Amino acid sequence: MAYYTAETAGDWDAYCELMSVPRRKLLMEVYDESDVPVPAEPTPEDCAKSMAKDRARPKGTGHTYQVVGEVSEVPESMDHPPGVGVWVMKEYTLDGERGRTLEAVLMVQDGDKWLVDNEADNPRADEPTTSRRLVAILS
Repeated sequence: MAYYTAETAGDWDAYCELMSVPRRKLLMEVYDESDVPVPAEPTPEDCAKSMAKDRARPKGTGHTYQVVGEVSEVPESMDHPPGVGVWVMKEYTLDGERGRTLEAVLMVQDGDKWLVDNEADNPRADEPTTSRRLVAILS
């Protein structure tokens, strides 16, 4: 849950430390609107700088996070290594409205740490196959 807590708090150093190199690269490619090329293997520091300038947004209040269901083995697929998948229920209040999302999360082991490598809440048909596959494995 430290990953989500760091994101909610805008603690980009901690947030980026808790994700795999491919995840950092993907988020930087998606959210960094500068003209600076994204490094092939971005460090947590590269990621944190990018997130700090490009992810300022309302975060809501009263966030809670809970792992629901069983942990499942997830085999290697496309550009994601094997790992474990879990469902995380996120609840929050934003603009006075209570909200809830359920996300499938792929975690991969890196030494003695477990890092977030992929997240998917309700992938559309046009989203990457790995997101749909992760949801299917955990469902």
